[in-house]
Amino acid sequence: MPQIGEPRGDAAIVFQHAMDRTVELVAAGVAERMFLDGEPVPSVSDVEQWVAYALLVASSPDAADRFIATCESMDAIFCVQTQTFSLRWQPY
Repeated sequence: MPQIGEPRGDAAIVFQHAMDRTVELVAAGVAERMFLDGEPVPSVSDVEQWVAYALLVASSPDAADRFIATCESMDAIFCVQTQTFSLRWQPY
């Protein structure tokens, strides 16, 4: 990975893949938290993977936490939009 101050263009695909996979991995917990009672019990392997992806692209543990929080926010927005759409959608 590029060091601080180095161009990141060549690593952009890695950053995008890490973001995509982290969004996918945190999605289950976000959806469970939004639609079910109680706190979700996350899969240990999912947590290990999203932490690994976050640490791959982040420069510090604090930045990794913020990266994960951003991915969770993206999932929450998607869940709300999907729920709103499904409430309006009417089958034939």
